[in-house]
Amino acid sequence: MQDLEEKYNAKTLHLSKNEGLQYLIQLGLTGMQANIYLNLLLNGKAEARIIAHWAGSPRTEVYRALNELQEIGLVDRELGCPLKFKAVPPSLGLQACIDEKFHDISLLQTELGYFSNQFQSNQESDLESEYKIISIEGRRRIIAKIKQQHDAANSSIDIISFLPRFLYIANRCMENYKKAVERGVKYRIILGMPNHSQDLPSEINRAHNNENTTVKKVVGCLQMNSVIFDQEQMNFSHYPDRRIAESPLIITNHPCLVGFAQNSFQRIWDSL
Repeated sequence: MQDLEEKYNAKTLHLSKNEGLQYLIQLGLTGMQANIYLNLLLNGKAEARIIAHWAGSPRTEVYRALNELQEIGLVDRELGCPLKFKAVPPSLGLQACIDEKFHDISLLQTELGYFSNQFQSNQESDLESEYKIISIEGRRRIIAKIKQQHDAANSSIDIISFLPRFLYIANRCMENYKKAVERGVKYRIILGMPNHSQDLPSEINRAHNNENTTVKKVVGCLQMNSVIFDQEQMNFSHYPDRRIAESPLIITNHPCLVGFAQNSFQRIWDSL
């Protein structure tokens, strides 16, 4: 029994260390830097030869990584004989890394505005007179486009969606939805619910509790998944019950297709 418990504890520690390494790498550390910093956090201060043993790497590479970690602000040197290195507490060292990332993101956001202005004439426009049918793929690209459409809406947005897909998009576009409602955009939403007992999450219910939003529900996966913006442009997906990354988003402003979708939406809406 004791052996099993020791194995379980060792496995838990191993998983926790792996998760810690992944977190540090996500913050921008190299694999070597993350390994050294995490070992110093777990084992305390140590001299370079011991750290090299922990890392399983040549001492020259470890010294280079330690110098880099000191420049980043994650490792301090403790002068003495022998020279030792100790980890700066995460609440101090990692917070500084995160603050720097926020600063970098802020600069990138500013530069994005300058960069976009250089190509203003080539940017997408929802006011084009040319009729088009466009296919968009990729989770990030689809979400970015949907956000743009909600931001550009002036009067109405009609949505038909299966609940899981709706929640995925709603959680990522909530701020865009709230701003559209504040502008006076009217939302009509038809949701296909997995079963009779299923309900919307409380935060989604609260967000939709306003005079500009009406939600109707039907049990089962609807055969279509569409959104109509200002009765001028529409989105639909090939596979309503699949994850967003598995189903391309089709966008069109062709009046025949938009009109057909609007009539179909209205029939379903009136029947509920």
